[in-house]
Amino acid sequence: MSSSEKKESLKGRFHIAVVNHQGEQSFDTKITVYDGWDEFLKAGQGEVGLELPRGLYTVRAERAGMHWEKVIRHEADT
Repeated sequence: MSSSEKKESLKGRFHIAVVNHQGEQSFDTKITVYDGWDEFLKAGQGEVGLELPRGLYTVRAERAGMHWEKVIRHEADT
């Protein structure tokens, strides 16, 4: 096994949750997670949780017509 194969096999918890001003989870927000090639992985309302290998992932959130997008470097539990 090469060192790159070892790194690719490492997985960590990837959890995204949206909260409102009161600190409560916002279930009216759609969250979508894509891999580094912009391939769909998972979607949820208010939160998404996955076990993913290290890499770059895009998180998109949509609520009331507003859109937000962020690229996240996932190296361990995120």
